[in-house]
Amino acid sequence: MDTSIQQITQDLDRFIRSEVLGNRRAEPIRADEELLKGGIVDSIGFFKLLSFITEHFGVEHRDDELVPDNFRTLDIIAKRISQRQAKPSGSG
Repeated sequence: MDTSIQQITQDLDRFIRSEVLGNRRAEPIRADEELLKGGIVDSIGFFKLLSFITEHFGVEHRDDELVPDNFRTLDIIAKRISQRQAKPSGSG
């Protein structure tokens, strides 16, 4: 399922605000806002987010990819998802 980066960002934002933050935040998360350092996503929320990315976008992450820099902002996550969706199946 190829999806635009903007749509991916919106889907991630909606998921984080509803499932990770429990609808405690009304305003959208900025694409460049720090998720982990900014306290938006904690360790439990991080694993919820990983599960959502796998289920919703069909993108799995190797252990060596699970570093904070790869999940710093919605923009970074969305671009990684888009790149992974564009790769042919089985190529990393």
